[in-house]
Amino acid sequence: MKKICSLFLVVLITLTIFAQSPQSFNYQAIARDATGNIFSNTQIVIGIRIIQGSANGEAVLNEEYTKTTNAFGLINLEIGSQNPTAFSAINWTDGPFFVEVSVNDVLMGTSQLLSVPYSQYAEKAGNGLTVDDAIKLESIQQGAEVNVNADWNATSGDSQILNKPTLIGYGNEADPIFTSWNKSTGINITASQISDFQTSVTNNSAVLANTAKISYPSTDATKLAGIAAGAEVNVNADWNATSGDAQILNKPTISVVDGSETKVTAGTNITVSGTGTAASPYIVNSNTGTGGFVHYIGELFGGGIIVAVWKAGGVEKGLIASLVDMKTSTNSYYMAWSGNTTTIIGLNAQSPINGQTNTNAIIAQSSIADKAATVCNIYSITDGTGTYNDWYLPAVWELNQCYNAAFIVNTILGSINGFQFDYYWSSTETYDNYVGFQYFDYGSTYYDYKTSEYRVRAVRRF
Repeated sequence: MKKICSLFLVVLITLTIFAQSPQSFNYQAIARDATGNIFSNTQIVIGIRIIQGSANGEAVLNEEYTKTTNAFGLINLEIGSQNPTAFSAINWTDGPFFVEVSVNDVLMGTSQLLSVPYSQYAEKAGNGLTVDDAIKLESIQQGAEVNVNADWNATSGDSQILNKPTLIGYGNEADPIFTSWNKSTGINITASQISDFQTSVTNNSAVLANTAKISYPSTDATKLAGIAAGAEVNVNADWNATSGDAQILNKPTISVVDGSETKVTAGTNITVSGTGTAASPYIVNSNTGTGGFVHYIGELFGGGIIVAVWKAGGVEKGLIASLVDMKTSTNSYYMAWSGNTTTIIGLNAQSPINGQTNTNAIIAQSSIADKAATVCNIYSITDGTGTYNDWYLPAVWELNQCYNAAFIVNTILGSINGFQFDYYWSSTETYDNYVGFQYFDYGSTYYDYKTSEYRVRAVRRF
């Protein structure tokens, strides 16, 4: 009998509108023989055991399925559907958990469940807290809870926060009250008031002393005193002029070389274009982007196209995919992950998020010429902004970001240079010497032999 290889694909939890959580989760696998050939349209018996604590721990679920593979060797199981009582009794908070797979009574291997059924996990946790509530509680400093009123329904006023500081006032000041004035009624001035005003001006000693009848204030006198004799001819008599030559006559002509003596430097989220000359003036723009981001998915940048952006510690980060799929020295788009199939690299090549670390560990092995990680590592591209040669084979979660951006990428790059409807290698090795890859049909992640040949797309970060 040929040995059949059952590869772990993906675990999916489907949320429903019912109060209780689903009592199963989906499991997909591809059946192959010992040489890697797919079993198409073949009936097989699959044994599933969920093991708690360690790979050799206690089995908390035992199930057996008789399934017939499709043309691609694919099978679909609903783990928990055969033994719902045992499945519902699993305490998913008390992990880790492993899944052991056998085919036709032949043990295929045991893999850790890196993600547990979330709705089951929440049901077993039993604390009733949502993720948002947990974040709120985590943000309250130790001891500060005494200042928060237990009346969570309060929406305003003193019922919200206790122990507030008391602000000290300075008496009971009364605000001034202004009454409106009806301007249409005018102001009444009597003849005697006008006479009194004339008498006051006539008898004012300062007025009587002003024999030159100079009526402007001292500040204006200072301004006139500062005008050199004869310079008054340069001041236009048209005091109502607001612009142009009507204001000042005989102005000196100032020669301007190129206007670029003034320097403008761009700051955070600011772009400056132009050289500061009359022909090319400075143009300053704010460039905050969506949600405060400068860059965006689908932007041609850094030698490739951006497939993900995020912020770490307030600093913008991003993942860039190459503009084309990688090829071997013989111009083949399909290549093996490694020629070394007997050695497990280990933790240095098993990160789901750090493809650079995985790639460094992979290329340190033997038999890696023209293989996936090496082809990415030696890739280099030069464009109008510089030379970029820090590419690597993406980790399994980085590869998933490429899939999530596939619609935008293919819209911009086109169907030839965009992602293909095919399998792509990741750099993430499993503990049992398999490697993750992703099918760019509906985003599924599989694990396969290192000698299998799939497509490769290089990535880099900024």
